[in-house]
Amino acid sequence: MQIDQLRYFLESYKRKNFTKAAEHLFVTPQAVSRSVIELENELNLTLFERRGNKIQPTPYADSLAASAEKILEATDEFLAVATDLSSKSVKGTFRVAVASTFNVGETIA
Repeated sequence: MQIDQLRYFLESYKRKNFTKAAEHLFVTPQAVSRSVIELENELNLTLFERRGNKIQPTPYADSLAASAEKILEATDEFLAVATDLSSKSVKGTFRVAVASTFNVGETIA
């Protein structure tokens, strides 16, 4: 199962239309439909009844939508924390002083 599959499922669930979900996600309707079909196959559940251009969530979809939303919220929070941590890497001025001594009268052979 991929995070995008959950994202596409949830957006389709909310909009009850693959095309509208795709527009919101900035992908093609075929990508959304294919992703949902793959998720359905993986779960061995029918998540939507398909009727022409419209889709109707099944009771399985109703049961899973809240969990999918929690997973996506947790994923987004995880990514936000990781991004914040990576932006807080060591910042500031780093100075290095090197001292060396030379003998003016010394020759190198």
